[in-house]
Amino acid sequence: MVSNKLRLKYPDKVPVLVTRSKKCKNLKDIGDVKYLIQDYITVGQFIYILRKRIEIKQDEALYLYAIDGKTKNEYALSGNLEMISVYNEYKNDTDSILHIIYAGESVFG
Repeated sequence: MVSNKLRLKYPDKVPVLVTRSKKCKNLKDIGDVKYLIQDYITVGQFIYILRKRIEIKQDEALYLYAIDGKTKNEYALSGNLEMISVYNEYKNDTDSILHIIYAGESVFG
């Protein structure tokens, strides 16, 4: 698998696939974007990267959900978690990629 080769070549990076939630209509759809990110950054830092990529207004909140590779359930991610711990817990068993969906909401009315 490509992701296993990436983990061997870059052991300090985590493969992540980010897509917009089907329920979210108010945020720009950036398509299926693959990231190879440092394993020590937090979810909060990754949200900052995504906010710049999606071009979110300041009055909109961005929420990330990890899709469990085994049960296909969605789990909200806390900003203080390191990406390596999220990867180890929720990565997809078939492709070894962490699948994350994003959703947004207007926080000031």
